[in-house]
Amino acid sequence: MADESQEWDNSLSEETNEQGVIEDRSAEIDGVETRPKIEKVLAKEHELTPEQTDKLISTLKSRFELPKNKKIRKLIDFADVEKTLRANPKAMFSIQKLEETGGKPQLIGIESDEFIFEDRSKESPRGRRNKTFDEADAQRKTFGPNVKFQSPKSYKKMQRSGIFDGRFDICTWSWLETDPKKREEAGYAMVGCYHDIGGSVYLTTNHPDTNGGWRASLRVKKALETKEKHKLSPEKQAELFSVLKNRFNSKPDHYKRLENVDFSDVKEALEANPALMYSIAKMEETGGSPDIIGVEADAFIFGDCSAESPDRRYLTYDQAKEMAKEFGVDMISEEAYRAMQKKIGKFDLKTWTLFATPTDIRDYGYALYGCRSDDDVLVQKRYAHIQNKDLGWRGVLRVPKV
Repeated sequence: MADESQEWDNSLSEETNEQGVIEDRSAEIDGVETRPKIEKVLAKEHELTPEQTDKLISTLKSRFELPKNKKIRKLIDFADVEKTLRANPKAMFSIQKLEETGGKPQLIGIESDEFIFEDRSKESPRGRRNKTFDEADAQRKTFGPNVKFQSPKSYKKMQRSGIFDGRFDICTWSWLETDPKKREEAGYAMVGCYHDIGGSVYLTTNHPDTNGGWRASLRVKKALETKEKHKLSPEKQAELFSVLKNRFNSKPDHYKRLENVDFSDVKEALEANPALMYSIAKMEETGGSPDIIGVEADAFIFGDCSAESPDRRYLTYDQAKEMAKEFGVDMISEEAYRAMQKKIGKFDLKTWTLFATPTDIRDYGYALYGCRSDDDVLVQKRYAHIQNKDLGWRGVLRVPKV
């Protein structure tokens, strides 16, 4: 990564030289090193103007808000994306290059605190066609150090995904990420397209001198959150307390069973933890009906208590886990789910809930989920990548007492 980044900086310097902006990258004038000025010119040359930045963000937002992208909006707040991009000029430059060459880049997910952008043009981007693999690779490097070829795995997922329209590259084909060692040994590179007849994704190897297009993938590190970001306004706090108190007053027997909980103590604990109030607000906004499901010596335990799985469905296990992380909560465990079903009421009579899954099960590609079955709890495992309209997740949150 570091070598490619340096190579990109050097290529930009050479390009600027050819344009006559800088004639000598290492020259001294009257004994004064000119390198700082060179770096400043390079930065300006490859940063977007405020107008270009606003236009590109507007374009990305309009694609993000398309009806077909409803599910991705459950995972990501575009305000966080905009904040990240405005703080990262290099990433904006890279996305602009993808846009200029016809890639129609879109935000397609978040993973390990990185936003993932990929080309979503119906055919291989027009400004990147008729290139050998090496020519495509050389063009890719001029787009920025973090721009990569789309991986075969991601390409296949793109073609079959329910989040975005399938059927890409019906009339064209695209170079994809290829293992350098395998390419050197075998002399081939990976390509992909869609076979309309039979409706299948076609992934194969092709000779690197055959002309084709290429698709890109870009990961952008999410900007650090500010404390204010996860702090509710006084009006939002009052609204949340009103909802929680009404819920509290509607179930007096439930709270007696939880060691005579006093709502004033709960309110005091939440006021002392603004970030946790934000988490409960997110649970409430997405239909979780958060309530106290347990009490410890030093904490109140909140959990989603909606009768059916909250409105956070049709997600893979990893997407659900990422969403929980965004909320600042944990996915409910099988143990906590069973306790909730036993002590509080009957949940998920028509839907299913994903559980926090042990690593040894997840490593085999599975995730745990459960529902209510008559007077018992039914727990099963399924492939973690499967999505279902009746499968969601429940969150739990520990709020320390004051």
